[in-house]
Amino acid sequence: MYHYILFDLDGTLTDPKQGITGCVQYALRKLGMEAPDADALEPFIGPPLLDSFQEFCGFDEEKGLQAVAYYRERYAASGWFENEAYPGIVEMLARLQEAGCHLAVASSKPEVFVEKILVHFGMRPYFEVVVGSELDGSRARKEEVVEEALRQLLGEDAPAKGAAGNRTDVVMAGDRKFDVKGAQQFGLASIGVTYGYAAEGELAEAGADRIVDTVEELVMQGRELLQLSVDFTWYLRNLLLIKTSDMPEDVLDVSSENLAQLKEEAEMIESDVLLRYIRIFSELSEQLRYATQKR
Repeated sequence: MYHYILFDLDGTLTDPKQGITGCVQYALRKLGMEAPDADALEPFIGPPLLDSFQEFCGFDEEKGLQAVAYYRERYAASGWFENEAYPGIVEMLARLQEAGCHLAVASSKPEVFVEKILVHFGMRPYFEVVVGSELDGSRARKEEVVEEALRQLLGEDAPAKGAAGNRTDVVMAGDRKFDVKGAQQFGLASIGVTYGYAAEGELAEAGADRIVDTVEELVMQGRELLQLSVDFTWYLRNLLLIKTSDMPEDVLDVSSENLAQLKEEAEMIESDVLLRYIRIFSELSEQLRYATQKR
């Protein structure tokens, strides 16, 4: 089960297209250039701004920094709230929090604007940690943002860069390859969402562990966890039954081969330990059932 979930902001929690593309158009016009239509500027949603101006407009660093300054001139005034929360997102965050998940935002957008947007859409109370880039251009790379979010969430337990598989209870959810690659730098699982702004096939090519098409499918991840928790609880109860019953074959409807395997496994664990974990997973199942049914 994922106890810690890092979310990207743009294209994952909110749809920022109007604000971002409008500010790119403003910056280009301030530089005396013709501005493409909004659809053509969608690649600006996700990566650091300076990188985008250099890659898509051919700017050198000096001109790129000037473009970023013009962009933020409009973004600070109006662009940040030219934005929409994806339907169902706030409800999803509430269910995850109720299920005991620890939530964080890890965005390449300047942190001051991330905070304003989360507050504006009523999402801020669901996040324990919010990390973005700095206005001076530092901590703009996704891996830098993920690293800081992990440090704040996990402290000394945060995985070192490149420590693949260190944490199986942490996942990154985002709509671009940068989110997937940022997670991979720290050995984290990733969920790619296609309702954002990734090009076709981008998330699969980047190596996302799971790909979902809708917010509802993100919620379904919780339903799958519920089924896993229920199944495991029954498995533990079967082990306890074998340890406490003289004739478990009269009670359990399993093949003789499976019964023999269960008896072997039951011998490897004490009854009091089984009782403790049955209680833990029963409580977890109830929490997940409540979180996934509250709609």
